[in-house]
Amino acid sequence: MSKVRSSRHTNRAWLLMLTMSMVLVVAAAPASQSAEPTQVNGVQLVSSQVDPSGAVTATFSNGVTVTASEGATIEFTTRTAPDGRSGSTDVSIAPPEVPGDRLDEAAAAYAAAGRSPIGDALASGLTMNDLENLGLLSTEELLSTEELPSAVPMNAVGLPDGTLAATGSIFDSGCLTIDSSVYWHGCYTRYTTSDSDPNNYYVGDRSQGTGHGKGVWYLKTGRVDHRYASTTTVVMFNPAGDVKSSDCETRSFTLSAYGVTLLSSVSVCPTKISITKTTSRYYTQWNGKVRATNVATTAEDFAKVPNGKSSGFNFHIYEYHALI
Repeated sequence: MSKVRSSRHTNRAWLLMLTMSMVLVVAAAPASQSAEPTQVNGVQLVSSQVDPSGAVTATFSNGVTVTASEGATIEFTTRTAPDGRSGSTDVSIAPPEVPGDRLDEAAAAYAAAGRSPIGDALASGLTMNDLENLGLLSTEELLSTEELPSAVPMNAVGLPDGTLAATGSIFDSGCLTIDSSVYWHGCYTRYTTSDSDPNNYYVGDRSQGTGHGKGVWYLKTGRVDHRYASTTTVVMFNPAGDVKSSDCETRSFTLSAYGVTLLSSVSVCPTKISITKTTSRYYTQWNGKVRATNVATTAEDFAKVPNGKSSGFNFHIYEYHALI
């Protein structure tokens, strides 16, 4: 079940803000049993269910659905302009910390449990259009697949055969969906690496986001965001610069290092994907103005972590919407 960790509510002259944190805690109950509803600042936990693989999927009354590992911390931040004509939502997952000397153990447990990134995506509400938009399925697979994920053969890294994937071992994954004024969805996958650095270890993180506007609302920004502890350094990242497009087109992104290749293929639409990178943070975001059109972004990076420390990884998705 889910229990409240902390919450705070702040009002300011130029915006209305609601921030809360919840911790996903799996109760010793059958996978089909849902948790009792919990409410914080008007947002209610509608259901919390344990997947057979051990992942937890929780749905909230504000339109957020989360699929993550047991013990992950989930935080919401919503903002609405005083005139009500624009707003934004930020949702984050802080996965349970995994020390560097236990990453291989975590990867083995992930595989043994039957976890997969596409399984997390489906549990959190990803649609068939989303799967295609994120490059998780080819057009042929979409046309021939009636049920997922059982009808889709999985390859060694937990993605459907024939799709772009990574060569490292997956040790964690998770997904977030915002389905409110607009729709924005993001998933992350974390990989072990091989290196010869005696003082540090390295992790590979890849995420993809997709979404569209709804009703009278335009989606104007959709972001996937990798944040780390201050002791962690982002050493490689892709895209390395802004990606502009005059029309929607599929683009592939590749980042290789430390014995791992991170690969992504997403539909890039006008106007562009922009990037921001600091020492311990890397994010990409789609910027434009759409209602019905599906747009997407992707982020890949390798991060250096001192031995004896955890990476402090925190995954955020963010959407900004407006009436004009």
